[in-house]
Amino acid sequence: EAAGRQLDGACRLRLSDDDSLMVHTLGFAAFGILSNLVRHREHPMNDVLDILEDQSSKMGREFREVPNSLKHADRYPNAVLEAHSEKDVHLTLALAIRLWVELGNQETEAMRKFMQLPDPYKPGYRASAFVQFAQERPLAEYEEEAWRQRLSGLTVTSSG
Repeated sequence: EAAGRQLDGACRLRLSDDDSLMVHTLGFAAFGILSNLVRHREHPMNDVLDILEDQSSKMGREFREVPNSLKHADRYPNAVLEAHSEKDVHLTLALAIRLWVELGNQETEAMRKFMQLPDPYKPGYRASAFVQFAQERPLAEYEEEAWRQRLSGLTVTSSG
């Protein structure tokens, strides 16, 4: 329930064009809870999370880089945050919503409206592949071979 409230709040804030760093932090908190819940189940989204971690390192920075730098500011109090972007916020929220749905929850109105926003990435790029994946139907609606094939589409070669 906590993750759903955080995620719904982050979506409402994003839809009202509120501070993107605040939205990113709140959305990533929900993503963290939801990914932990998925990791404790036999669920194909575990493969998605593994692919995300692998692919984000190939993009030159970790998916968790911005939220972790804020979380650990005590270690690097003079560091400058350079990697934050509204595109990253979009990807974080889209994947968190996908996890929310995969765990059997219904999207809120704010989540549905957010998912209707256009993909901010260029088509064919890794991040765009993840956004498109997040907008698709839940993996449980695919046959196992079909969702495995769909996951292979997330390992595209271009960056962005």
